[in-house]
Amino acid sequence: MILYTYYYYYFVSANPEAPIFGAAIMMIYGIIAFAVAAVGTVVVVIRERMAEKKRQ
Repeated sequence: MILYTYYYYYFVSANPEAPIFGAAIMMIYGIIAFAVAAVGTVVVVIRERMAEKKRQ
Protein backbone atom coordinates (compact mmCIF):
# COMPACT_ATOMS: atom_id res chain seq x y z
CA MET A 1 0.00 0.00 0.00
CA ILE A 2 2.89 2.37 0.73
CA LEU A 3 4.35 1.66 -2.71
CA TYR A 4 0.95 2.28 -4.31
CA THR A 5 0.68 5.65 -2.55
CA TYR A 6 4.19 6.58 -3.70
CA TYR A 7 3.33 5.57 -7.28
CA TYR A 8 0.07 7.54 -7.22
CA TYR A 9 1.52 10.80 -5.91
CA TYR A 10 4.65 10.84 -8.07
CA PHE A 11 3.40 9.41 -11.38
CA VAL A 12 -0.39 9.56 -11.58
CA SER A 13 -0.86 13.01 -10.01
CA ALA A 14 1.40 14.49 -12.72
CA ASN A 15 -1.21 13.43 -15.29
CA PRO A 16 -4.03 15.96 -15.93
CA GLU A 17 -6.55 13.09 -15.96
CA ALA A 18 -5.23 11.75 -12.65
CA PRO A 19 -8.53 11.97 -10.70
CA ILE A 20 -10.29 9.69 -13.21
CA PHE A 21 -7.38 7.28 -13.42
CA GLY A 22 -6.89 7.26 -9.64
CA ALA A 23 -10.58 6.64 -9.04
CA ALA A 24 -10.51 3.71 -11.48
CA ILE A 25 -7.50 2.18 -9.73
CA MET A 26 -9.11 2.60 -6.31
CA MET A 27 -12.34 1.00 -7.57
CA ILE A 28 -10.37 -2.00 -8.83
CA TYR A 29 -8.46 -2.15 -5.53
CA GLY A 30 -11.74 -1.99 -3.61
CA ILE A 31 -13.29 -4.78 -5.68
CA ILE A 32 -10.24 -6.99 -5.11
CA ALA A 33 -10.29 -6.26 -1.36
CA PHE A 34 -14.03 -7.06 -1.22
CA ALA A 35 -13.50 -10.34 -3.10
CA VAL A 36 -10.68 -11.39 -0.77
CA ALA A 37 -12.83 -10.60 2.28
CA ALA A 38 -15.78 -12.54 0.84
CA VAL A 39 -13.66 -15.61 0.05
CA GLY A 40 -12.11 -15.48 3.53
CA THR A 41 -15.55 -15.32 5.13
CA VAL A 42 -16.78 -18.33 3.13
CA VAL A 43 -13.68 -20.34 4.07
CA VAL A 44 -14.15 -19.57 7.78
CA VAL A 45 -17.85 -20.52 7.66
CA ILE A 46 -17.10 -23.82 5.89
CA ARG A 47 -14.36 -24.67 8.42
CA GLU A 48 -16.69 -23.91 11.31
CA ARG A 49 -19.43 -26.13 9.87
CA MET A 50 -17.00 -28.98 9.26
CA ALA A 51 -15.67 -28.67 12.82
CA GLU A 52 -19.27 -28.69 14.14
CA LYS A 53 -20.06 -31.92 12.23
CA LYS A 54 -16.96 -33.61 13.65
CA ARG A 55 -18.00 -32.72 17.20
CA GLN A 56 -21.40 -34.40 16.85
